[in-house]
Amino acid sequence: MAVYSSIKEIRTDRDQCTKELLWVMSSLMASFQNDSKTMSFLNKEDRLSCWNHRDDYWNCLDQGKSETECAHDRSLYEKFCPLQWVKHFDRKREYLKFKERIEKDGYTPEFPKKQNT
Repeated sequence: MAVYSSIKEIRTDRDQCTKELLWVMSSLMASFQNDSKTMSFLNKEDRLSCWNHRDDYWNCLDQGKSETECAHDRSLYEKFCPLQWVKHFDRKREYLKFKERIEKDGYTPEFPKKQNT
């Protein structure tokens, strides 16, 4: 913790921190604006391309192929879709698979066994 001997030192330190904070914020904003993977607002053509690559990847997995066999489809999927969309679609696929399994096999909760004491 800094110990200041005058108000002038406090103001100088505050001004330096403010400059550094503004520089960091402007750098983050510039990188966010220039990074197409973080953009959420795709035009119609880009959205269709993203969805088509997602569907190609999901179809590959649905055919019973492994993740490594579908790696090329996955890379195209990640290339044409924003990162947050990929995360959303991956979670959605897991949920749909879980829902399908529950509807097919049913759900039986497991209760903890009571210990005899």
